[in-house]
Amino acid sequence: MNNIDNNIMIETINHLKSSLKELKNLVFYKEEMLNKLILHQRENCKHNWIIDSTDQIDGYKESVNIKYCTICNCTDTTF
Repeated sequence: MNNIDNNIMIETINHLKSSLKELKNLVFYKEEMLNKLILHQRENCKHNWIIDSTDQIDGYKESVNIKYCTICNCTDTTF
């Protein structure tokens, strides 16, 4: 491999590393923002709770009741 090919490969590696770091930071930031927005929505929602049941699951004799908000879609286990 000549010097030019080696330099191009090194530049490409460095560019990819930098680009990946930026993308990871962007994903981290967006996850934080999304979590804050979800929390804010749950805390400020005028919940309209519905109790429903799931279909029967293999191994269970009865369906399972679930409770969720029709407005923000949170469940009683995520609230």
